Amino acid sequence: VKVSFVLLPWHDELPELINTTQSKLTANRFLRVRKLILHVQEKLDKVPTSSSRTTSRASSERSSFDGNHHVHGHPLPTHSHSAKLAEASYEILCNDVLLPLDISLGAVRQYVWRQGSELVMHYRRKAQ
Repeated sequence: VKVSFVLLPWHDELPELINTTQSKLTANRFLRVRKLILHVQEKLDKVPTSSSRTTSRASSERSSFDGNHHVHGHPLPTHSHSAKLAEASYEILCNDVLLPLDISLGAVRQYVWRQGSELVMHYRRKAQ
């Protein structure tokens, strides 16, 4: 079963991962927040600096994580160094609640979001 959600920057402190016409994502309900953090790190690493930022045309309005943790056919990084760096750098929130790394999207939707509307989560840098 897939879960639709939106992943946005917390209070605009970081750039958006994808343009606003592509902000909706779908993933298996068993996907863990840990994998979302890896996705955030991978996408932010690819975001150009603000001085060279360009607008790209969206090929699709919805991105998707498949069961093998791929986005648009590209695997998410799973190397332990990348994972540790991402987990040390970023965090995901829902309804102003910091989400544990091991919680699944299905559990976030049921126990944290608790609304019928599309799930909205935010990412931010961890306070150093």
